[in-house]
Order: sequence, then C-alpha cells, then structure tokens
Amino acid sequence: MCPKSDKQNDHPIPEPYLERCPEWKDLSCCPPTTANLINNESLHGFNFNFCNITKGCKDFFLHEHCMVKCSPHLGPWIVKTSSSKFKENVFKIPLCESDCNKWYEACSSSTACATNWRSGGFDWSSGTNQCHEGYKCLPISNIYGSAKAFCEKVFDNSYSVIQSDSVADWNVTDYHCMHIPGIAERDTAEIIKHNAEVAKRQAEVIIERVYGD
Repeated sequence: MCPKSDKQNDHPIPEPYLERCPEWKDLSCCPPTTANLINNESLHGFNFNFCNITKGCKDFFLHEHCMVKCSPHLGPWIVKTSSSKFKENVFKIPLCESDCNKWYEACSSSTACATNWRSGGFDWSSGTNQCHEGYKCLPISNIYGSAKAFCEKVFDNSYSVIQSDSVADWNVTDYHCMHIPGIAERDTAEIIKHNAEVAKRQAEVIIERVYGD
C-alpha cells in the first residue's frame, strides 16, 4: 500500500533502476525520480541548509525519508492530512528504540531552529524551508532533551518510539516495532522482511478491531 501522492507510485511495484534508496528496488512506492529528489534534498522543497546539520545526521534523515516514501509496508499507519503538500502521511509508526537512539546520537550535536520540522516549524515563503525570523539555531540535544522526544516530535508524530523494556530484546523476531533500513545494523533484506511482518500483524489487529473475530 502506498500513500496518495503525485510523487509516489499508486501501488508498490519493482523498481530495478532505483539507484537512490536502492534497498527498495524489489518492491517500492517511489519511482527513481522521487528517490533522486530525496537524495538531492529537493523533495517538496525540503533541504538541510537551514542550520548546521552534520553529514552523519543528514544521512540518517535520508534513510528515514527513503523508508517513508518508498516502503510498501506502512499501510496501517497511513492517515489523510489537510496539508497542501501531502494528501496522506504516516502517523505513529512504531519505531524501535534502538534505531531512535542511533538517530538521535548522530544528530544531537547538529543544530536546528524548529521542534516540528513538518507542521509550522519553518518559513516556506521562499519555496523552501527556512528558519522563522528571530529563531536561533540551537543544538538538537537542547531542543529535544531526549532521543524519544526527538524521534516523535521532529516529524509531527510520524513515529511512536517503542521502549526497550517493552520486550526482552530487539531482534528480527520481536514484531513490536519497525527498523529503518540503513540505520539498523542488520542485513537490509532481513530488516525489510521484518518490517513487512510488523505491518501484517498490525493490519490484522485493525481488521479484528473493525470486523471482530
């Protein structure tokens, strides 16, 4: 299942020529043009030049962008929006705490001028994201204070961090949360398979909730 967007496929299909975001070649919601826009920092006009974002931090964000735009396994968390940029978006994807911690660690020394990078956080009058007048670039660690707050707030609750004490150990048999390919230190194909199972189980929960046993 793919979000409704003029930048994404109507449904997941193989994209053998996906040179950017290549982990999604086998089945993808994004065509090569969209993957290229992600890596060129020009998708929807968003770029990382508003403050001082380190390369390591930016790389994590690019992996995250690739998953959100290309993954065919986010259906249970797709919601409609009133945004002029997005017809649909994701909401509260269960993100493994281990991935969130690595993301935050890579970005904590970078600087930003907004808490919510999606809704109201930037001035878009120039066509791209700029800091609002009078807003200063501050260390991300000062803005958010914790990995959980960062991962959940940076994109307007796109993620819900599942803490490590919820299960005994994070591995590919713990179907409680999603890993971001490229962030998780595991085989990419294995991670995508894991995420597909997480989505399948969540879809089953939704169907049971709506239709009963």
